[in-house]
Amino acid sequence: MPGTAHSTFPRKGGMHVSERRPPDERVDSLTGARDDLGPPDAGAGPALELRVIGIGGGGCNAVNRYFPHAHELGEVWALNTDAQHLLTVQAHHKLLLGRNLCRGRGANADPHVGEMAAEESRPQLAERLAGARLVFLIAGLGGGTGSGAAPVVAKVARERKATTVAFVTHPFTVEGQVRADNAHHSLDRLRAHADFTSVFRNDRLLREHPGLTLRDALRKADEELFRPIRALRRAARQADLARVRSRLRGATASAAASATATLQLGYAHAADRALGAARQDLPEAPRSAIVIAGTGGDLTPHDRAAILEATFEVLAPDGTALWGYFLDDGLRGTCEVSVFLHCGPPPPA
Repeated sequence: MPGTAHSTFPRKGGMHVSERRPPDERVDSLTGARDDLGPPDAGAGPALELRVIGIGGGGCNAVNRYFPHAHELGEVWALNTDAQHLLTVQAHHKLLLGRNLCRGRGANADPHVGEMAAEESRPQLAERLAGARLVFLIAGLGGGTGSGAAPVVAKVARERKATTVAFVTHPFTVEGQVRADNAHHSLDRLRAHADFTSVFRNDRLLREHPGLTLRDALRKADEELFRPIRALRRAARQADLARVRSRLRGATASAAASATATLQLGYAHAADRALGAARQDLPEAPRSAIVIAGTGGDLTPHDRAAILEATFEVLAPDGTALWGYFLDDGLRGTCEVSVFLHCGPPPPA
């Protein structure tokens, strides 16, 4: 029965998880995650000097759709070269990129123009990013502003000593080769500057949710982009920030991906699929992971062990995990699992 001490997580092929538990020395916990799975420490999550930045049309649309939940995320920014579109976006702060170059008329689907617009606005970007320690970038790759400006924003954020995490979408195959090439080249540059880059491929929506309308599909993609940000914001405390940053850093020498899934307590097939899809984007077995579970309070120790075991199956033999969770009454009977996978060297002890 979901949520009881007898719940199990069936594995691929109908097999159950083994009774083997990951070695204790390979699992560390965020300060709010108590061993007895009781309520985390009282109080809201910390002010992690966190910024969420939507870049370009796709990124701005994403933060606009998700802005009603922004109180959970920290300071939300919208950056675009299109002044008219920027006026319609809800965000705490907005910045028009390339005021002189683009004159508020957009980048005309040209990533080079988007890049130059961001370079023109570099002083304003550096000023806005002052004091940020953890920066999340949201962008849709394939067009002009998101593809061209996102790597520049990531570079400026890193220069300001912020840990930079990019969540981007890859265009549908039907959108054509030009947008696919734009996305590919942008992704290479973004990975060179961001500490952690995760790609949501829009074609997944066609495979996993074929009956969705375009509007609902875009909302689903936004949910996939924002869920790990929200999870980290709700589970981490200020004391956790150094460990979180150490596990997210280093994408210039490695690779990173994230997996998100919502599953009924007692069944982990959704988590298996999400972890498997994320693993395919990595050149080697990940060395570390941040695993955060959102629960309605009915997560059992067995459920926790099963989630961690599913994670350890995709990690390298010496891989380590940082575990955390948060409570949400709306998740009773289900569990939201967000996993950050990283191929870099093991974080310092």
